[in-house]
Order: sequence, then structure tokens, then C-alpha cells
Amino acid sequence: MNGPAKLIEFNDDQRAQIIDAAREYLTMTDEAELNAFVENIEQTGQISAFGVGSLLDYSHLQNANGTFKDDLQTEFPGMNENNVFSTYAGSAQGIEATFCCFDIFYRGTEDHPGVTIGNEKVDGAETEGGLLITQLDHLDSDVAANFVERYLQRFNERECPPNMPIYKFEMKDIELRDGTMTKGLVCVADDEGPLYTRNVENRYAQGNPGSAYYMPDNEIGENRAAAVIAVAAGSPTDPRSGAVKPAGKVTDMDYLRNTIKGYEERDIHVPPAMIALYEKAGQFRERLEPSDLEHLESFEHKGMLSNKSQFRELFVSVARTHNAALNDHGADPTPTSEVA
Repeated sequence: MNGPAKLIEFNDDQRAQIIDAAREYLTMTDEAELNAFVENIEQTGQISAFGVGSLLDYSHLQNANGTFKDDLQTEFPGMNENNVFSTYAGSAQGIEATFCCFDIFYRGTEDHPGVTIGNEKVDGAETEGGLLITQLDHLDSDVAANFVERYLQRFNERECPPNMPIYKFEMKDIELRDGTMTKGLVCVADDEGPLYTRNVENRYAQGNPGSAYYMPDNEIGENRAAAVIAVAAGSPTDPRSGAVKPAGKVTDMDYLRNTIKGYEERDIHVPPAMIALYEKAGQFRERLEPSDLEHLESFEHKGMLSNKSQFRELFVSVARTHNAALNDHGADPTPTSEVA
């Protein structure tokens, strides 16, 4: 009996190439999972990644300024910057996006970690975000296999910076706003890893439940996460390129603010816990020495886009009003954005 029709058909060498790339860059080891990953690409004619946070601002194929990392048209004939991806609003099933992983690369350091988003497995939960879909079925199968390998390499570079093993990568069910069910790659928090904040044995708490770096899933943990977010900052220059980061890309407080703003811009519900976390982080900021606060704010947006107290209050009010409006009227079942 024939299986579902395939939009792409890889030969044995191409399948092996993709499986080897998934092993290397996604750390997948289960043979059934690896084969299912390739079969999903063949059947759908696409590769997709589900994102929240900064992944909604720019894909892993791009730099933070929106430029692409590779000369797509030259390296992958048929692919170009105008057709490389479309982003659709949808919900990932069985996960919840929370600030539960330490960040020692982007908005924190080894000595002073920040906190970043991890998708935690929670039965019955769902997380709203965006699905970045890249169509491959118009490509020659050899070109498609090469592109998938590069795609996974770039995905790994973005989500697995040096010495920061915070995620496991899994294919999850995604429901788009029009009700279509599909699958996408998801960064799932490694709840046994050394940078999982809820693990009392993490790199910083080291078994001490009273540590400021042990953040259980309760009010104590939320307060500790907020205290870290209030003061954490990464290097003002990009660790890879050495380029000076633009305003809004250095502090953990701005990362949380940008994440909330990104939900609003795409008509996605803002998780109430993130709004509360931003409020609490702001309260901790009020306790800082003026010189420390001035240093952090020097890297951040200015004026109404800043994290100063009067603007924080307005920002929180807007976020809650946004959620209330979506609850009253529902969301438009259209792409959050589309590059076409």
C-alpha cells in the first residue's frame, strides 16, 4: 500500500546527508525520530521552525539587522531572499514558553548570567508564537538536501552558542490560526541541563535551594528571575562578529520588553506571566544605585521605548489592554508576517 504523496523525494544519499546533519546540529539520536524528520520534509515540501522571542524578529538564516548570512541564490539555485520564509501565527502543543534557562552569551555572561526563554513540556499546554515556514518543493532534491543541512547548521549556531547547552530540539505539533495542523522544530528546554533555572543542581545554584540562581516554578522563583533580569547584560559587542550591538540588544530587561512587544505587533496573546515578570524586574531596577542604573540604560532604547519607571507602567498597561482586546474579538487568522 502506498504512503502519503511526497512533494520531495530524497534518494538514499540525500536522506543520509539530512539525517547526519540532524544528528550533528539537532542532537537527535533516535532513528525513528530522525526518519520521521526527513519524511515530514518530503511530505510537506517544507522545513519549519516554531519561534517566540527574538526568532520572531529575524530568522536564524539572518543577522540581527535582517541581512542574510549566506548568498542563497548562488549556493542554492531556486532559493533567494524573497522566498526563503513566511511566518504564520500558530500554537505549539504541549509546551509553555517561560524564562527558565540561563543566558551566558547574548544577554548575560559566564559570571553574571541572564535568563532567557525555554519551552517547557507541560501536558495540555499550548504556546502561541510564529511558525517560520521555508518551502523546498520548488528546488531540485539535491539542492533541497544541501539547503536543509545549512538550515540546521544556522539553527544550531543561533540556539546553541558556545558553552550554552539549554535546549533539546524536537518536532512538535503546531496548529495555525486557520486550524491547519502541521509540525515544526521547537527549542525545548533541557530540564536536566546545567543551565536550567528550575534544576537546583544547575551550574550556579549548585544544589543550594536558597541560592538566588535556583528558580523553582513558584513566586520565589519568579522573584529571583526578575532580580536577575533587572541587572543582566551581555557584551555590548557581538561575540561572533565583534560588531557593536544596536540599542535594545544588550540587556535582559530589553529582551523581555522586546519579546512582549513582538507578541503585540503580531496580534499574539502575551503570556500574563511575562507581563508580571517585567513588572517585577522593574521594581528591582528601582533599588539599583543610580550609577548602575545609568550604565544599564546606556545600552537600551531611549524615551518612550525605554525601561524607565513612567514608561514601564504605560507599557504594562498597553500589554494587558492588548490581551483583553484579543480575548474580546479574537485574532485574525492570517500570517503574522510574510516574506514573499
